[in-house]
Amino acid sequence: MRRRKILRRSRVPRLAFVLPALLAPALGAGLAEAATSADSAASSTQTPIQIQVTQQSIGYGQRLTVTGRAPSGTAGQQVRLDFAPAGTTDWHPVGHATVGASDKFSLQAKLRRSGRVMVKGMWSPASGTSGGSSNSPNQPTSAKAPSSASHEVDVAASFHLAKHSADDMGGHPITVQGTLLPATGGRSVHLQTRSGKRWVNVAQTHTGASGRFHFHYRPGSGKKFLRVSFGGDRSNAGGTGRAGTVTVFTQGVASWYQDGGATACGFHATYGVANLSLPCGTKVTFLYHGHRVTATVDDRGPYVSGREWDFNQNVAGVLGMHGVASVWASR
Repeated sequence: MRRRKILRRSRVPRLAFVLPALLAPALGAGLAEAATSADSAASSTQTPIQIQVTQQSIGYGQRLTVTGRAPSGTAGQQVRLDFAPAGTTDWHPVGHATVGASDKFSLQAKLRRSGRVMVKGMWSPASGTSGGSSNSPNQPTSAKAPSSASHEVDVAASFHLAKHSADDMGGHPITVQGTLLPATGGRSVHLQTRSGKRWVNVAQTHTGASGRFHFHYRPGSGKKFLRVSFGGDRSNAGGTGRAGTVTVFTQGVASWYQDGGATACGFHATYGVANLSLPCGTKVTFLYHGHRVTATVDDRGPYVSGREWDFNQNVAGVLGMHGVASVWASR
């Protein structure tokens, strides 16, 4: 009998150790589930800010407009528009706005470079849906404050040009100059002329420190439409700017005739001119002693050595030309 009592007493401490060991996993799982539920509840209250950026590409100096909706119940709170230049993660504020009564907002900013934009709420998670006071716009946003997804925006460079509209007597060099904005040095720009439906490069240079550039260009014959072009880089999308026109005149000998019969081109132009090689219908501008007229090739001739043009009576009358004379022509 004495031995049995000793054995029963020795079993009690063992049960005291076993029960806590069995209960610990279940208790831990319950605590973890409770913590997860609490985190889910907290995160579910932080609905992301929804934004719309309709202008995926803007010109330098234009305003970007970002509209959106904040989480429900945030009317009166502040939102901030942040911008990060392309190729960086350096976010900085570029605009602020107040959420309206319907939880909507609108922000505007002028951007100098291409990059990404996003909107952040300027309130703490606790005050975001309870109408509490918002943080100062100059103070950092809470790490858990709601924000929007980021959107890319291209900002195209812009040209400031003095447009040309000039006559070049004899194919002398001309100067085309201007500024590429934003003002940055070392950017490659091209001078282009139109050839049919295409623009072709005729000169190339680089911008100076203030964004200024200039071209020295010797045009060929005829009328040239000019523009400058920037191909774009990481900071800005490319762009073009019209630089006007230049008309190159060369000297040639002309005569005139009374146009009363059939023409080689099959039609009579009011201001008609005969030439041996230019296609029928070609427009040519003539200058003579301060007078100017644009004529249409409608006939062939002249068939006299040393002469290039043969005007009908209307062209000769506008120019005030009598007999044979040296004129300036745009072809």
